[in-house]
Amino acid sequence: MISKVTAAGFMGGDFDQPLGKHTLILGPNGAGKSSRTNALMLAVNGAIPGGPKTNPDIFAAFGNGDDMTVGFEMGGLTFEREYTRKKDGSITQVYKVAGKKVSREFFQQEIGAKGRPRVIDLADFISLSDQKKIDAILNLFPPAENVTPVVAAMEKEKIALNDAAAKLKAQESVCATLQAQRAGMQLPATTLSAVTEEVKDIAGIMAKARIDLAEEEKAEAVEAQKKKDDERKAKEEMERTEKERLAEIRAKELEAENAKKQEDLKKKLAEKEAELEKAKAQKPAEVVVPAEKFMEQLDRASERASGSDTVAASIQAIITAMEAAGCGACAAKLIAKRELKKYTGGTHGQAAIG
Repeated sequence: MISKVTAAGFMGGDFDQPLGKHTLILGPNGAGKSSRTNALMLAVNGAIPGGPKTNPDIFAAFGNGDDMTVGFEMGGLTFEREYTRKKDGSITQVYKVAGKKVSREFFQQEIGAKGRPRVIDLADFISLSDQKKIDAILNLFPPAENVTPVVAAMEKEKIALNDAAAKLKAQESVCATLQAQRAGMQLPATTLSAVTEEVKDIAGIMAKARIDLAEEEKAEAVEAQKKKDDERKAKEEMERTEKERLAEIRAKELEAENAKKQEDLKKKLAEKEAELEKAKAQKPAEVVVPAEKFMEQLDRASERASGSDTVAASIQAIITAMEAAGCGACAAKLIAKRELKKYTGGTHGQAAIG
């Protein structure tokens, strides 16, 4: 049996109310009669029939400040639910048994072990709708089996029913609109055959329009192709003209390069000719000895060397004659000197030519 109900910060008040087997609470409005009943239902059931179900909604409806506590005592144990507003504005619920924080499962288990008390406000129950009365009864006397799937199926069917009702309402609205439009329609004063002929005429016009459109599209395609070909030809002509211009520029450059090369060659040729003339001017004059004089000098040298009667003397006479004739380093003189060395052992005298 529940022996006490307690609350702090609940509906603007705090109380610690003992309860007997039969307890009658009297008082004027605002004395706290409903507060004690609601606190006991919230502490035992976790919610008030017909009231909010979530922690934020419960705290907003019954809380005062940042903390709210409801509890009851049964079988020597105290059971409490503490609601707290955190800094971020969220509301948390803490379960306590005998002043110690426990889990929700343990809290429910201990209540069940004490006989699972049930609390109901008959006046509030009578004022509930049929669906909420069913919820309250299931909350007070839950079935032995898990009814969660059944409840989920009922909710699903309820949603489907609401959707069907919304669609039906929308369709009824469409029907009403169509009927109103039909009532306001003004049919032309003509016969069905006339309308049929007019439809045929319009169909013929549309067929001709399709043909004209196809021809225009074809003409546009031909024109587009012609434009494309003209652009290609113009591009090719520009490329050819540019190649010719570049070739002409290159030909002029090559002509200028050749002219410069010829000018350089002329300058080099003139320089060589100048060097040749300068060399000719610096070369000593050749001594030209008439053949008669050369033979006369040779005879004289031979006469001077005839006393020796030797080959060396003869060769020496030839060399002397050649030197007298102005032959400074000719091949004949070099050969004569070489032959002379064979007979004189590398030394020889030179006879003077008078």
